[in-house]
Formats: sequence, C-alpha cells, structure tokens
Amino acid sequence: MIKYVIRGLRHSDIDGIYKLVNWEVGSFVSRADLEERLNMIDSDENYRVYVAGSGERVLGYVVLQKGITLEYPGRIVRVVSMSVDISCQNKGIGADFLDMAEKFARERGAGLVALNCGFARYGANAFYEKRGYTKLGYNFYKRV
Repeated sequence: MIKYVIRGLRHSDIDGIYKLVNWEVGSFVSRADLEERLNMIDSDENYRVYVAGSGERVLGYVVLQKGITLEYPGRIVRVVSMSVDISCQNKGIGADFLDMAEKFARERGAGLVALNCGFARYGANAFYEKRGYTKLGYNFYKRV
C-alpha cells in the first residue's frame, strides 16, 4: 500500500506534474510553459490544484475550476486536468481527487462537477461511471 497525502500545489511539484502531463496524459508542453500556466492557475481564486504526494514524489494531480455555464443553473466545478502515475493507479488517489472536486464544489455552492475523458481511456471511463458520473456527449476541439 502506497502512502500519500493530498495537498495544495508547491513550486517543487512542477517537475513531477510536467512528467505526468507529458507522459501519462499524452500532451506536450514545455516545462517553462507549464510553470507559467501553473502560476496563473495558482493565483486565480476560481482554480485549485491538488497534488497527491509521497515525500517529494508527485503521484498525481488534479486541476479544478469553478465556473458558470448557460446550460446548467448555478455554478459548476470542472475537472480541467487530472492524472495519476500509472504505477499508482487503482490505489485510491483518483477517488480522493474526485472527493476533493466534489467537496470544492459544495463549498462554493456549485451543484455539478463536470469532466472530460478520452474515448480510448476505457478504465478511466469505467472509473468515472462507477463514481456516479454520467456520459452526456462528445467534446470537440479545434486549434485556431
């Protein structure tokens, strides 16, 4: 059993998050760009970053954003990004992150937590459904 704590973002977490974003999530972002984005997110009261850490090792992270949509009454919280190191999956970290997202939402008067997940991430999709999340549709993106 791996021991970890869920805590707020520290500057020393950037390298660990960089690894997860570029290897586990499959995106590519430079370390400098990631650091800049994390600094912007960390200074915005509508966002929260939580890290699962074991000592100095980053086992996972979640980025939450409080917002408003036209489709849903009231406020929502969106899971902007979440990743758990593959060697640490199925150990409760993802469940703890979703608990944090739901707590963050309740504390801010939001009645909905929303997230995106890729089609090919079958295990992750099943995990979210097991946690009570409902698949509502497709997400489309286009770089401009």
